[in-house]
This record gives sequence, C-alpha cells and structure tokens, in this order.
Amino acid sequence: MRRDILSAYSDGWLIGNYAQVRAEAKAISQESIYSGPKQFDIDTLRERSLYFSTMWDWLILDEAQMIRNRKTQIAYLTKQLKFKNCCLLTGTPFDNDPSELWSLLNFIDSKRYMSFWRFFELYVDYEQDYWGTRHIKGVKRPKLLRRELAPRMIRKTKKEVMPFLPEKLYQTIPLELLPRQSKHYDDMAKRFYIELSETKKLYAVNVISMITRLRQILSTPANFDLPDDSAKLDAALDIVSGTDNRIVIFTAFRKTVEALCKRLTKKKTPHTRIWGGMTSEEVSQAEAKLNAGEIKVLVATLQAGGVGLNLVGANIAIFIDKHFSPGKQRQAEDRLHRGGQKQKVHIISLHCPNTVDVMVQAILNRKISMKKAVLGPLFLEDLKKRIALL
Repeated sequence: MRRDILSAYSDGWLIGNYAQVRAEAKAISQESIYSGPKQFDIDTLRERSLYFSTMWDWLILDEAQMIRNRKTQIAYLTKQLKFKNCCLLTGTPFDNDPSELWSLLNFIDSKRYMSFWRFFELYVDYEQDYWGTRHIKGVKRPKLLRRELAPRMIRKTKKEVMPFLPEKLYQTIPLELLPRQSKHYDDMAKRFYIELSETKKLYAVNVISMITRLRQILSTPANFDLPDDSAKLDAALDIVSGTDNRIVIFTAFRKTVEALCKRLTKKKTPHTRIWGGMTSEEVSQAEAKLNAGEIKVLVATLQAGGVGLNLVGANIAIFIDKHFSPGKQRQAEDRLHRGGQKQKVHIISLHCPNTVDVMVQAILNRKISMKKAVLGPLFLEDLKKRIALL
C-alpha cells in the first residue's frame, strides 16, 4: 500500500508519517547488499525512495517531538530528507531537559547547530558523579537560551488558541497504604536499600527496575500476582461509585488495568479498557462507547490511552500512577480536555506520601520548572522584543 501511494505521487502535497519513512528505509535496506553505519545506506535510499530523493519545497513535521532524541532511527532518517524550507510543529519542544531542543534546532539549521555537546555544555546545568554519569539539575543561561529560540520559534499556549475550553481542575488525594500492601512495599524498599548500600555500582537500569517495582506495589500488589490490596484502587472505585459522570482511569501498568476491570465487573459497572496490543478498530470502539455513554468507565494504560484519543465524553480523569514525563502526563489529561468538551475537567491524582510517589512528583516538578524557565512568560517577552526590532 505504501509503495503504491509513493509510485502514484507526481506533484502537490504528500502526507505521510514517521512510521512510513522508517518502513520505507527498512524495506529498501533489506533489498540492498550494503548497510551503512546507521543500518541504512543513504545513497541507496536516495536512489530508490521518493521520500529521500525528492527536494521538497516545504517539509512540515507535525508532532516534531518524535525527533527530539537524536539517537533514534526516526530522528536520523528524518534528518536525511532534503528540503528548501521546513516547519516543525510540536506542543513539547523539550520535556526532560533543554538538550532535547538541540535535535530540533539541528534539523532547521544544521550548520549553526552542529555540536550537540557544545549546546549541552552551554545550556544544561548538571553535575557529574564519580563514574562520569551526568545528573541534570536544570537550565543553564536560560535568558541566553530564550534569546536563541526567540527568532526561531512561535509559541502559543492552549489557552490562547482555545479560550473557549472549560476549566481544568486539579486535585491530589493523599492515601495511606493498606496493612498488607504496606508490608510488601517495606520489604521491597529494604531490598532496594541494601542493594544501594552494599553494591559499589548499581547501574541505572537496576535503579529504574527497583523504582518500577515499588510503583507497581503502590498501584496494586496484583502486579506481582499477590492479593489486590490497594489503597489506590479502593479510592478510585469510591470515586466511581460516588458520581454519575463518566470517568477515565489511567495507570502505567497492564495488570493494574486487569485488577480494576475485575473490580468494576464485580460491581456491575459498565466499562471497557484500552491497552497495548489492541487494533486501531478495537481502540476506536472503546473510545466511541465512552463518548456515547454506553459505558461509565474507561481504564487505560498511559502508553496506549494517553495519546491520539478523543475522550470528551468523560470529564473526570483519575491517575493511579503518573508518567515521569510532564509532556506525556499532560497529553493523557488532554484526552479529556480538548475541543468538544463542554464540562469542567477534573484531574485527580492518587498519591501515597512517604513513598516513591514523592520522588516521581519531584521529578515532574523539576522538569516543569526547567520548561517554565525557557518557555514561560519571559520567553514571550523576549519574543515581543524580537518582533519589535523587525
């Protein structure tokens, strides 16, 4: 199908997506004898593919955050496209730290932004540990970075573009772990502490794995095939039973979705779920059921249900777990808070004090503060000054 569309193209606009560009490159590379250092021979791609051989008058990348990570295949391949003019569209030019801006700037002006590490050293505040790992603390020289971005970026907030949207309200509900859940959590935390204390070098992947396990226990011990003793799921079901409004419940974990659906089935609450592995048709059906009022609750993983959906039939979102990325967290919230929503949207976060939940929130706050330092009101002031000089 992809090849048919490309072979039929002769002039005008060609609409594609990142997956098509990658699939085209992989298909041609498999046909080619030689594969370059990036797994793709660019000369061969430019000989055989319309995407890579054409000098496009305009290249417009929607969801341009897809190329923020300079190490990904899709970022590498997209940067091999030839164009006279380009425009990058994204609501999250950076999410984790300001170094992600480099990949976007390198795309639009590769001569000016040649060195990633020069950009990193100039704008990223970090400290380096004994083993050479860089731990990012914040933004360095934010005013200079705003001046760098001002002539290259036009930024409008969602409120400016869609002032008619109803208000978004936030509520955090503190919860105390249930006795058996607390024991599971404490046992895992002690194991984590011992590994940190007695191991000279605990690799980042091990730390992330241990943190994930703690988060899974907070979500529900059912993630480890233990009894579903969960303060968070108890609270979520209390909210569901206490309102007639439709609700979307987000979680990071597939087994938490299963546990919630079992509870909802037991209570005879009309519901469905969205998680990885479902076909686009199945996802669309679940979306339609919620918006039509055929079900009261949609349970979704953050990965599968946090993007690309219109869930304006609901006006309450409950987060059992939060995403480490503020951009992806906000994208999940905005499945409900978008055009067509007529009611105020309530975002409810279930939070267990004195647990790993505090760390997750601290990470989100740090990333959000970095973004505000670069893209907040001061950026708009710099932009106005730039425009006034034109």
